Amino acid sequence: MPERMRRALEKQRTQTDGAPVVVAPVSSPQSVLVADLDDEHDRCVAALTALTSRRDDAALQTLIDEYTGHFAHEEALLDEHLYAAVVSGGPSVGFSADASARASHRQDHVRLLSELRHLLDDHSSASRAPDGTLLPAHIDPILRGFERHADTYDTNYAERLAASLAAVAAA
Repeated sequence: MPERMRRALEKQRTQTDGAPVVVAPVSSPQSVLVADLDDEHDRCVAALTALTSRRDDAALQTLIDEYTGHFAHEEALLDEHLYAAVVSGGPSVGFSADASARASHRQDHVRLLSELRHLLDDHSSASRAPDGTLLPAHIDPILRGFERHADTYDTNYAERLAASLAAVAAA
């Protein structure tokens, strides 16, 4: 179990004293000004909401599937419209903000999916209730992780990607 999830579980156990854990709903991310990506974000929010209420493996797998499709589409658009020079391996002298942004964004996608896959495979009592559903203490970090990702990475490309797509459409 990832350290962050273990700490969240321990924190929930000590704070609730046996009372039910209430998970705050996931917030919808700000628009990234690209309708297809905004729609995909909405589908991710719907899958996160379903996971919050059902807490079962099927809902977790649906979220993994939504993330996988969305991340692949988003990365392809960014590579084509913002990071083409980075992808082509053009000349680089020193630090590249685009190369750094691309790498860290992709690494966060890998992290988010890895945490979900680990949780899907973990059927221990540390992550599961007696009925086999995920403990609420594991759901909240997933929701907050999505929100953090959208706020940290997705809002940073929104205007630039929308402008690039508009320029292509106008050409």
